[in-house]
Amino acid sequence: MTLIDAFLGPIYFILLVVFAYLIRGFFTTKKNRKYFIPALIIKLIGTTVFAFIYQFYYGGGDTFNYFNAAKIVMEAFGEDFSLGVRIFFLDAGDYTYDTVKYTYRTPFFRSGEEWFLSRMAVVAGFLSFGSFLASSFLFAFFAFIGTWKLYQAFLFIYPKLNFEFALAVFAIPSLVFWGSGLMKDTITLGALGFLTHAVFSFFIKKDGKVNNILMAFLAVWIISGLKVYILFTFLPAMLIWVYLKLKGSIHNPVLKFVSIPILISVIVLFGYFTISNLAANSVKYNSVESVTNRIGGFHTDHGSRESGSTYSLGTIEYTPIGILKKAPESINITLFRPYLWEVGSPVMLMTAFESLGFLLVALFILFKSGPLKFVGKFFSNPEVILCIVFTLFLGYVVGFMSLNFGALARFKIPLLPYFAMALIIILKGDKSKKPQKKKKKRTIAFAN
Repeated sequence: MTLIDAFLGPIYFILLVVFAYLIRGFFTTKKNRKYFIPALIIKLIGTTVFAFIYQFYYGGGDTFNYFNAAKIVMEAFGEDFSLGVRIFFLDAGDYTYDTVKYTYRTPFFRSGEEWFLSRMAVVAGFLSFGSFLASSFLFAFFAFIGTWKLYQAFLFIYPKLNFEFALAVFAIPSLVFWGSGLMKDTITLGALGFLTHAVFSFFIKKDGKVNNILMAFLAVWIISGLKVYILFTFLPAMLIWVYLKLKGSIHNPVLKFVSIPILISVIVLFGYFTISNLAANSVKYNSVESVTNRIGGFHTDHGSRESGSTYSLGTIEYTPIGILKKAPESINITLFRPYLWEVGSPVMLMTAFESLGFLLVALFILFKSGPLKFVGKFFSNPEVILCIVFTLFLGYVVGFMSLNFGALARFKIPLLPYFAMALIIILKGDKSKKPQKKKKKRTIAFAN
């Protein structure tokens, strides 16, 4: 970070808070309006802490590398606007004679996901006059609005859980820290919130506005460009959710009969492609060196300070069946580890306490309701099914692929608000649910 960050950072912090205050009426109701500005401020503070940790604790990292790649493109725009446009729209690895003097200067140009985010950082860089910290605030603002849309969707179904859902979506430490920087995780977190709200609005609220369709397509495009595995793990859960919410309105017996095997086939297909993709790519990640050098660009973030943050899944057979056998252990690692005695750094301590909190809450709910009632609530509630299925699928994938608690802390943040809201719904029950409108009975009067 430079002097321009010290100058423009605080200005953009204030401007975004003021802007949020002006537009809060479009995103809030009287009951949840009081959470809007505080949640944003917490998010922006998380961005500031994230930037300072990477600057002064890690001594650099991919968040700066993304912005450095963006500055190279911005430099090309400054020297020749048409050349800058060509570079901006180049596919990753597409070296050309007139652009190579810029593109060779960043290794991120060779990777589709990293180049995708670098181009997003170009847009933020121009909007922030080249300030890294201000650009990070813009990324965080996108994530905040996206997660607020997620909050709105669930609040429509459970209007009495304003405070509880606010904690689940905006106050989890990993979301505040790892989901607020200039990183892929921040953008995918926000895009997932937009996607959930768009699908909810279109299919469940029956709001067929074009903006919901456009929002869904844009969110899918962003997530697939940055972390396609999130899409593979979320879409099956989303399809189940939509089906369960709409099955009551399917009156055609043939359609109702056919819809179930179609849904199962689609979910199995998604699962097959996900596991096959893991089998095809996991060999690249089966050592600590490979993980830190290749998975998600985390190679510069955890040097000697994170040397004790690795974990092992034991002997792995890189076949679909062999990988599937590691699902329970991978999910446990994602949701409930690292344990306190596995902590290897101050930053990891935050994740350990957070995981312990989730474990204690889950056990409390399990013992309070009992195993049968716990399972019954899961299978009887579409929102819980959405959240838990997504949590298990993504938890399995990232737990299997990471092999490093530092990387895992970032990769798992998309599932955290869903997992937390599922636990809240199970704990609170249907008492917090929006009452269903009773259908009016028709009365027929007969004249004498």
